[in-house]
Amino acid sequence: MEPASFLVIVTGLVLGGFVKGLTGMGTPLVSIPILASVLGVPSTIGLLTVSYLVSNLSQIWSHRTEGLEGQGYLPGFLVCGIAGVGLGTAVLVNLPVQWASLVLGVLLVVYCLARLANRDRMNLAPATSRRLAPVAGLAAGLLHGATGISSPIGGAFLQAMNMTRSQYMLALSSMLLLFSLVQAGSLLASGLIDLPLLAAGCLALVPVLGGMWVGNALTERMSHGLFDRTVTVLLTVVGIKLLWDGLSVLLAG
Repeated sequence: MEPASFLVIVTGLVLGGFVKGLTGMGTPLVSIPILASVLGVPSTIGLLTVSYLVSNLSQIWSHRTEGLEGQGYLPGFLVCGIAGVGLGTAVLVNLPVQWASLVLGVLLVVYCLARLANRDRMNLAPATSRRLAPVAGLAAGLLHGATGISSPIGGAFLQAMNMTRSQYMLALSSMLLLFSLVQAGSLLASGLIDLPLLAAGCLALVPVLGGMWVGNALTERMSHGLFDRTVTVLLTVVGIKLLWDGLSVLLAG
């Protein structure tokens, strides 16, 4: 591997771990676009699988006590999300998915701008959250299976519930952990990734965990309002990236 490519990969892993430690999401959001430019999407997902599992287990363990309250919607969200991951992975294996970026990017940017403009009116009531949870989980799973990224839908849904930081971190990490497990199994079965690639992912843990350590150290000093705004800004950036990708494909065609 060329030194420049190696540097790109390490940079993507460190940045992904940093944002993961800071906001609860970030390893796939940040690392996949960077690493995929060198490795391609399926290989990138395979390389990051071990990091997904370890980082999300770490977050779940850290918030296991304070984050459990008020999570009655979570089983329906996760079960439907797992089904969505299987369907989305079939899309990744068989069909191009770039066309979805345009619509998803528009929806995500509109949501985030509206929330930044008036945060108090973007909150979902508990009863509404339980009704919407299966649909949101299915949509997040579909996106994760197709792209390796679920936070634009799953993260936005969880954020709209205005949970505490611990509740949000526990729910988000549970989603990412289960989705990653299902997707890794599906990609292994399809032959798009193999066990040596997963084993190589153990080395990727070093820069990811280093970045997470720095992110966690900073987030402990953040207020709830600043944390919420940070997540919103991150989702806005992702939405703009998805919108740009969709427009690029549309114009190229």
